Amino acid sequence: MSRSIAEIKNRQSVKIGQIIQALESVGICTLDEQAFALGLNRSTVWNMRRGNHKGSGLSPKIIDRMLSSTQLPSSVRAKIDEYVEEKAAGNFGPVRSRDHFEGPIAARGIKPAAGMDRGRTQGGEPACLANGAALSRVT
Repeated sequence: MSRSIAEIKNRQSVKIGQIIQALESVGICTLDEQAFALGLNRSTVWNMRRGNHKGSGLSPKIIDRMLSSTQLPSSVRAKIDEYVEEKAAGNFGPVRSRDHFEGPIAARGIKPAAGMDRGRTQGGEPACLANGAALSRVT
């Protein structure tokens, strides 16, 4: 069964949104904090949050920069890895080659950063999600 371009783009947009949700689930909620954790410019993260990323999705260069971040929580790294696997498998449309997409990323061998539990309330809930404050500042 053939998928329409709109379905493919929507699927990709949802997967990119899951990366942002993973950040929020560990208390990294503001644009500045998300940009810092991902190792990206604010404008790039803003486009990811708004779903205004390029139709081709996240480039290998952007993914490489995110995976290179020493501030990246392991749960967010896992979501990025899922995105890479689905992108390389062609789930978001054709790719030039699996090596083109995964090569630069796999070559880095980057390990997750430790101690990424900042921004939690006393109950263990991410501060940005406590009391309905979706984008409150965490320290």
